[in-house]
Formats: sequence, structure tokens, C-alpha cells
Amino acid sequence: MVKGDKLRMKNIDLIIKRIKNESKAKIIGGLIAIGIILIYCLKAYNEELLGTFGIIVVCVILLLFIVLTIDGCMRYKNPLKKYPGIERMASIIDASEGPRYEDRYIYIIENILIIKARIYDMTYLEDIYAIYREKMTTREIQNIVLRTKYRKTVINVAGMNKDEINNYMATIKNFCPNAVLGRRTK
Repeated sequence: MVKGDKLRMKNIDLIIKRIKNESKAKIIGGLIAIGIILIYCLKAYNEELLGTFGIIVVCVILLLFIVLTIDGCMRYKNPLKKYPGIERMASIIDASEGPRYEDRYIYIIENILIIKARIYDMTYLEDIYAIYREKMTTREIQNIVLRTKYRKTVINVAGMNKDEINNYMATIKNFCPNAVLGRRTK
């Protein structure tokens, strides 16, 4: 990702490769699910297992996987469409000397924050206006949310306790000139 990385490729090439790999997974998963659903429908039709409600449910699930597969195809065809400005950010990163800050979750290079788990998930530090903690409803996993005007970036900090998360949020806030700790509407 940064200079000295083992991959030794331009950041934009790495980002495109990651997005395309995730798109391939969506396409393959969607096609497999569509195939399984169609085989089930044929078997259920022959044995008259599905009633009207069952057919509606299966059609809705089939439609969901068709949409998922089409989304994967569109992202594979044009990987940077969903991420406007990412090419400019990648060129800034390529020209930089290295990270100002790095830990196991994020990089901060120049004025850009990058999530390590999703390297195409970048945002300018000055665009972040709120940093807060969010708990998943089903499990005790904590996330840190970085809020900008148009989007929400999530950092999964599983394994940290409450004090560690608060310290980590304060560390991130030191790099974000316009951010406040806690929820704030803009």
C-alpha cells in the first residue's frame, strides 16, 4: 500500500484489483445461489411442494441474487464508479513519502485516512466531522464510525475494550481538524 510494501504496485492498481476481486466473489456467489434456487424450484414444481406464498418467496430471493450478481458485474466492469475522487487520492498517496500514522486498522498518509481492511475506503481528514462509537446490535462488537457529509466510514475494532476505543478515537481525532468526538449532525 505504501512505499516499501511487498506488492510494489501503484495504489490505484491495487485498489482496482481489490474491488475486482470482491466483485468476482459477488458474481460467483450470486450465480451459485441462482443455480441452487432454480434447481430447488424445478424439484419443488415437479413434486408440487410450493404453494403460492412459497413461489413468491422463492421469486423474491431469486430476484435478490440476480440484483447482487448484476451489481458485481457492474463493479467489475467499472470498479471506480462508486468511489469518486479515489484516483486523485491514490495519486497523492503514490507521491507521498510514507504514512504519518499507521496501526493495525488504518493508515494516515498526507491528509488521507485509509482503512486497511478495505483500502479503497479512503476519506480526507478534513472532511471528517464526527467520530463516535457504535455497537453492533447482534453481538458485542464495537465499531468506530467516521462521519463525513456524504458517507459513513466504519472501522471494526473488535477486541478493544471501552477505554482502548476511547483512546483510539482521540488519537484519530488529533489528525482530523474538523472532527468532534460523539455524534453530531451536519
